[in-house]
Amino acid sequence: ETLKVVDSLFPEKADNEQANKEEADDREPPAFRPDQTWTAIPARETGYIQDFDTALLLEFACANKTTIRIERAIGEFLIEGTPVLSTSGAGPFSASDGRRLSGACLVGRQRTIERDPGFGIRQLVDVGIKALSPGVNDTTTAVMCVDYLTAILVRVADRPIAVRSLRSEDGVLRVAMRGPTFASLIGESFDQIRQNAGGNVAVIDRMLWSVETLADQISMAARRRVLLSHARKLEDLARLSIPSASDREPIVDRANRVIALLNLAA
Repeated sequence: ETLKVVDSLFPEKADNEQANKEEADDREPPAFRPDQTWTAIPARETGYIQDFDTALLLEFACANKTTIRIERAIGEFLIEGTPVLSTSGAGPFSASDGRRLSGACLVGRQRTIERDPGFGIRQLVDVGIKALSPGVNDTTTAVMCVDYLTAILVRVADRPIAVRSLRSEDGVLRVAMRGPTFASLIGESFDQIRQNAGGNVAVIDRMLWSVETLADQISMAARRRVLLSHARKLEDLARLSIPSASDREPIVDRANRVIALLNLAA
């Protein structure tokens, strides 16, 4: 299901121009003038953000010559009365306008996968963490979770994924969005499994395989630096948590090879 969502949301591969833009998008949100003032639009409901009606937001922003900044991302938990949007450049808006804007945020009781690939990743990670718990101790399932997480990450490896802004016909930024980045998807996939994999030679080795597999698919320097950071964390984990030198040294050697590979273009 997550692979289908990835193909739907991020269908294009990045050429060089897209790759450069993607590296910038992975680092920084859209720029705003330091003198801009913002008016918060509070949420009408409590729950998980499932989608935004971006067509409505863009239409409203263009008609009112305002900029709308979406403060929360799809998949995040939203609490009634807290800011979900902010506007700048026009207003103040009427109460009905505020209700119309906040209504563009579609909220439900649970996360859904249709617009939220991070939710599919989250479910796989949860299975992996449970498999690594002392009460279960199911290394095979944990390794399988790493395998399928790698398949998802390979699918997005060379695609532009940070959708951040919508513009009017004359090119003016009207709706600034938040979304996943390559770094956030990698962190969601790797961090908690790594944090629960101490001493597990098979899982640490499989995570290094995952980083190496991704490195072969990625030419963007910013994304390779993300992988480099995770490879170093895996090396630290192997050194600190694997007591037997005969088990530890091959893992550390593999980590060092992956780090050297990533350093070439990072």
